[in-house]
Amino acid sequence: MKKYVEINYKFEINSKNTRLEVFPSKLTPGFIISGNDIPEKIQYLEFKVRINTDKKGYLARQCPNCEYIFKIDAEDWENKIHKIPDSKMFCPRCKHIASSAHWNTKEQQKELIEKINDYRISNLNKRLKKELNEFKQKYGIEIDVYSDQKKNPWKNPIASIKNLFTDYTCKECGTKYSVIGSAFFCPCCGNISVTDIFKETLKNIEKRLKFLPKIKSLLIQLMDKDFAENTNRDMTENCLKDVVSAFQMLASEIYVKLNGKLDGLNDFQNISKGSELLKKKCDYGYEKWLSDDEIKELNIFFHKRHLIVHTNGIINENYITKSGDATYKVDQRLVIKELDVLRFLSIVKKLGKGLMSLVKRKKN
Repeated sequence: MKKYVEINYKFEINSKNTRLEVFPSKLTPGFIISGNDIPEKIQYLEFKVRINTDKKGYLARQCPNCEYIFKIDAEDWENKIHKIPDSKMFCPRCKHIASSAHWNTKEQQKELIEKINDYRISNLNKRLKKELNEFKQKYGIEIDVYSDQKKNPWKNPIASIKNLFTDYTCKECGTKYSVIGSAFFCPCCGNISVTDIFKETLKNIEKRLKFLPKIKSLLIQLMDKDFAENTNRDMTENCLKDVVSAFQMLASEIYVKLNGKLDGLNDFQNISKGSELLKKKCDYGYEKWLSDDEIKELNIFFHKRHLIVHTNGIINENYITKSGDATYKVDQRLVIKELDVLRFLSIVKKLGKGLMSLVKRKKN
């Protein structure tokens, strides 16, 4: 297990005068940086930055596109990504692709800039002293220079962020990585393990729902009751949306494995359509694993998700007609409780288990 990783950095300074400049603001490890207005004389400074790993030897990284924070085993990062020329890294959440140079967290980047500033001050003082010494020899006037710079600017290494993560091991390349909430892609090879993601996502949602009462109580103390109620509502509704997303991803991937292709991207957001697609391929639909009442509940929950996304939860005629939910009237707003989402989650878990059995059966 690695306790830290070391990254080599180079940056340009203007040796024509005493003012130091860094080109550009985004640095690239292992490469010489060039700017728009490059001075006639260029001097390069090179240094190593040490980034600590966490207790398991994982290195914190952050997507430069969606800013999603995750961790990757430091040895896997070095041996499979960073040390390999022209290698790319994938964001586990959005699958943004970039070289290993561009994945510092904001905290790491902030401390990196501080280290660069230390370098700038150090070199400025050295060069200023040299020029003042020449001034003394030429004119006989002595000027002292004092600096409050720390003697050891590398005393505190860049720290890893701390948070609650779920660990994964890619079945394709063996890379170990850790993510917050739902993530979909291996950061090393970009492979997706839908069944693992589905299971872990549902576990994560269950944990979030159990903590909601405690979070609400804490928010009432820190903020006020209205803020706590609104936050609790948003978090509960987000859990419902995440269940739908996890199921859609699982069902779509399984259907592709069975059929080879899927024409509609959102076909499995529609309960009746998704069941019919499966029936054409397997001679049975969701009724194989769910009762009629469970299918009706499932349909209502999916339509509640559509309302939250498209109308901010305000009831319309379309919802009442397609869901068959007679408990609401037009222009009312949905009320989603933790127990509702737990019920929804239990039905989806049951259906997901049935769908996954189809893939196992095909392999056998």
